[in-house]
Amino acid sequence: MTRRPKPLPQSPPLRYAAETLRPWPCLVFLLPLIAIYEIGLVIAHPSMTSDERPGLAARELLQKFFGLFGATGYYLPGAALVAVLLAWHIFARNSWRINPWVPVGMAAESILWACRISHSITWFDYKPSRLNPTPRSTISF
Repeated sequence: MTRRPKPLPQSPPLRYAAETLRPWPCLVFLLPLIAIYEIGLVIAHPSMTSDERPGLAARELLQKFFGLFGATGYYLPGAALVAVLLAWHIFARNSWRINPWVPVGMAAESILWACRISHSITWFDYKPSRLNPTPRSTISF
């Protein structure tokens, strides 16, 4: 009686934590948020030029960084994020399939973290004025 070798087990599907570290699920989760942000800025401030629109500090920092190389554009930081995640995914040769529950889990995780941070800010009675006190008049001798 000869024994047959056991077939190699197939690799199990990635767990949630490992799946959220891959670029494609991150892009699937972030793309609607990026689109809502960009469209919302245009709708909220239709008469302002792209330079006058309020923005995030991260966007301003990225625009300054790209400006060092001569690249400018209001939508460049968002487009760069999408391009980097897509390029990373393509060069890593990961599967294009994702578990549909991963973006749902990422959204739930984001909401839970936002609630926790909001609760902590309320609990510690955070006031921005405490961090940035108004300058006192200087005393001259």
